[in-house]
Formats: sequence, structure tokens, C-alpha cells
Amino acid sequence: MCKEFYESYHAFFIKSLKTEQLKQGFRLKVIQEFLNNDIFKKKILIVGCGSGRDTSVIRNKTYAFDLSFNAVKIARQDFPGHFYLVADANKIPFKDNCFDSVICSEVLEHVEYPDALISEFNRILRPKGELILTVPNWLSFYGLVRKIAEIIFQKPFTASGQPIDNWFTLKKLHILLKDYFKIQIIKGVWYYPPIGRGNKVLADPLFFYLFKSFSFLDRFLGKISPSFGSHILAIKCLKTLS
Repeated sequence: MCKEFYESYHAFFIKSLKTEQLKQGFRLKVIQEFLNNDIFKKKILIVGCGSGRDTSVIRNKTYAFDLSFNAVKIARQDFPGHFYLVADANKIPFKDNCFDSVICSEVLEHVEYPDALISEFNRILRPKGELILTVPNWLSFYGLVRKIAEIIFQKPFTASGQPIDNWFTLKKLHILLKDYFKIQIIKGVWYYPPIGRGNKVLADPLFFYLFKSFSFLDRFLGKISPSFGSHILAIKCLKTLS
């Protein structure tokens, strides 16, 4: 079911509106900050690369995969120079202790068994390897609006109608990661309220310039209140087991 959904989603991929591009730019900037300065010495894997936007933050050749063939096809065209493949995150096709860094951004909430995926990350990462995660945060304007909508309409609401979309809190992430990883850095991303859903938003150009002009505030809140108010939770953690 999930594979069919994402094949269709990427087959009719529409370029995001400007506010969504701005949000994704904020997210990618945090991922780039989490990667150490010796990035050129690292072997990196991007899990769930989608149409390839996440590979844009890495200049050296890296590995990336996605469940969707159409997504990988777009990624190869738009962001060449990396090693792409089609694969399922539930069974990552790489040997044990293979990577220095794993980036899993906006993916964990879409898998049926996130604990099994975390176990896979532990398997493929080398000792003291780093895991960079971003997930949607329930404790945000977006989380509040989604909860209210689900109560009113008595049905689940998911981003873009995705079949699995289980958001997180920082406490839930701690519980999920504690057996294998130690969280080092936590940052919040995107403290603005939702202005629509998908490509149906209010006054996209106006809000783009408004949100962009207050980007300094988003960065400030991302440091002092990372787990409350941010639409995206971004964390960097280290593997604790050899």
C-alpha cells in the first residue's frame, strides 16, 4: 500500500509553493549544521531521499535510497553525482557497521514499525556513528490544528493523505532511541502557524515574504524552545552500542 502511494505521489510530483520551499530550506539548513566539518571523510546514507532535495546539502558523493522508483528517478536527474537505489527502509540493503552518518528526515513518521527502523540504523552505523533525524512535532500549531480537525471530523488527517503519518514528541523520541542512541543536539524548525494544506494555501507569496522576514526568530526559538512550538523536531544523536 505504501509503495503504491509513493509511486503515484512522485509520478505526479508538483513543485512546492514558496512557503513550503522556505520551510524545507530551514530544515535542510539544520541538517547541514548537524553534519560535522569533516563531512568529506564520512560515508553517509540518506534514508527516504524522496525526490533528492536532501542530497543537496552534501557536496561529496553519498548513498541515498527511497521506496519509490519514481522518486529515485527524479533524484538522479535533479541531483546527480550520488549513488541512488530503490529499497525498503525496513530492510536496508547494506552490511553491518557500514556508515559514519545516517540522515533520516521526514521519514520515521511514515513507517509502520519505527522501532525496527531504529534498530536497522544501529546495525548499519559504525561505532559512535551519528544519526540525524527530523520528524513532525505534535506540540506545535500544526499538531493542535490536526488534533482539532480529527476530533471534529472523527477521522485521521495525514500530510498529503499519506497512509501512515504518526507524529512525535521529544519524550516519545527519547523512548524510541534510548536502547541504541544518545541524543546530543535538539533543534526546532518552523514556528509559524499552518496557512493551508498541500498546494491549497492562503496568499502564498505574501506569507512567504512575511515568514522569511522573521527567519531570525525561527532560528532563535529553535535553540531555546526546540521541543515546544516547532512543527519539526530535529535531533542529532550518537550510537552508544558497538
